[in-house]
Amino acid sequence: SSQRLKMGEFVEQNLGDIADLELNEEYKNWKANAPMLYDMVVTHGLTWPSLTAQWLPYNEVPPDSNYSVQKLLLGTHTSGNEENYLKVAKVRLPMGKPEEDKEQSLSEKKESEKMVEVEMEINHQGEVNRARYMPQEYNVIATKTITGELHIFDLQKHPPKPDGDQVKPEMKLLGHKKEGIGLSWNYKDQGYLVSGSDDNLICVWDIKGVNSK
Repeated sequence: SSQRLKMGEFVEQNLGDIADLELNEEYKNWKANAPMLYDMVVTHGLTWPSLTAQWLPYNEVPPDSNYSVQKLLLGTHTSGNEENYLKVAKVRLPMGKPEEDKEQSLSEKKESEKMVEVEMEINHQGEVNRARYMPQEYNVIATKTITGELHIFDLQKHPPKPDGDQVKPEMKLLGHKKEGIGLSWNYKDQGYLVSGSDDNLICVWDIKGVNSK
């Protein structure tokens, strides 16, 4: 029985390795063909993968520049190996269609490497399963935690880098018993939030007028 158990573990591990290899091969194929599919492709390597990504309604065009600055909402998934963060990144996007077959100088290549820069990190309780901004007030962010709790953060009340390792959301919403990824703000009525988790529950929240956790 012990030999069968070891054989089963060996087969399971090898199947997982094969799946990882296939996924890696698919990514390599996409990366090789992406320049032919899109007018522009910007890549940026993250230290840890992100389970969530959402563009914030922010658009700035610096004076005498040929690019616009957008903001992207991200999170980390460290599998408990390191601290997790809710992140805001600035993304520089060229205005207009990039010229084809244009050779970049060394200085231009260095500038292109700065197209994505993380400008804010906020301590988060475990992995960030999902993060979404409130449409009426985009500095207010709701996140889904691995415990089932929902956390509400106000970006204006946090420094660019965390001071210590404490997790300090403006609000904690308790209702789910398991984690999940379902999360959406009401685009019509400010402060209303709906969430779904693996506990087979859908919770509707109204955070208006609530000032404490």
